Amino acid sequence: MPDANIRALHVLALNSRATTTATSSTAAEEPAPRRVVPAGPVKTRETASAGCHRTLAAHRAVAPPRQEAPALAVVVVRHEQARLDLAEQVFPDVEQDQGNKTP
Repeated sequence: MPDANIRALHVLALNSRATTTATSSTAAEEPAPRRVVPAGPVKTRETASAGCHRTLAAHRAVAPPRQEAPALAVVVVRHEQARLDLAEQVFPDVEQDQGNKTP
């Protein structure tokens, strides 16, 4: 909707209709809501079509490899060491988990 100023969106859970007592005969005659059943198995990358696999392979062939900046790796290591040092100061009696993966 153009020019619509939406500030909040409230998503309701399934079957979250307001519960009211049926005071009229028409409300009592409403059928119970039916459950939605998926049409088939969930599609994943492994079960994708051959065309999807070809498209993904073509994309990977031309996409540049992801490279990490060396300066960023140094900062991450320094940050992790500072975190471990601070945790050791705050909780001296607790053995710190140093099995975290660091670049």
